[in-house]
Amino acid sequence: MDQYRKEYDQFTASVHDLCQQAGIRRALGTGRGRPVAECTDMHRYLRDTRRKPARRAYYTVASLIALTGAAPQDDHDRPCDAPITPPSTDRPLHEKNSTDSAHPASAWFCRPNLGSTLATAIHEAGYDEERTEQKLRLLTRLGEDQLHRRLPSEITRLNGKGLYPDWAVLLGDLVERHYDHHRVNLRWDDAFADVLDAPVLPGT
Repeated sequence: MDQYRKEYDQFTASVHDLCQQAGIRRALGTGRGRPVAECTDMHRYLRDTRRKPARRAYYTVASLIALTGAAPQDDHDRPCDAPITPPSTDRPLHEKNSTDSAHPASAWFCRPNLGSTLATAIHEAGYDEERTEQKLRLLTRLGEDQLHRRLPSEITRLNGKGLYPDWAVLLGDLVERHYDHHRVNLRWDDAFADVLDAPVLPGT
């Protein structure tokens, strides 16, 4: 539901605020790739996640923000004409998709996800297309624990090229993937292909 997506935006914004304090940022960064039970230094700052499903997703994203630093995210409401792979309707965070591009659900799925961010790295950061596609295939095949452990190194590399994921969308995908990894994987694959196949304008 849209309320969950709003919550994801609010959560990531709150983590950015927390990271303004160096000590808290260091504490949040200790969760790099770890299960929640091993993130004792983070608990006091993420108390609101105690009863949330897929709690590890919140810890992973918080640690990634702390490790890579804040990034401006002012372009996530841009229009999108690409086909959308909507979420299923049988989980708490899901809602039926609307064909109206102004619908909050449609706007959400137009924001960059992990797949589109990797494709952007090919266009803008010199990533090798074949290797990057293979990397995405590997990530989508990983189980939940392995993916959470692998993400920090992948995101840090993107950050080194000046690229950041949409943290709220990544959080939503990790939560949803806990229930339906096939759907999230498909969305990443589709977004990767959409960005890769889009014409690159001169000077961009």
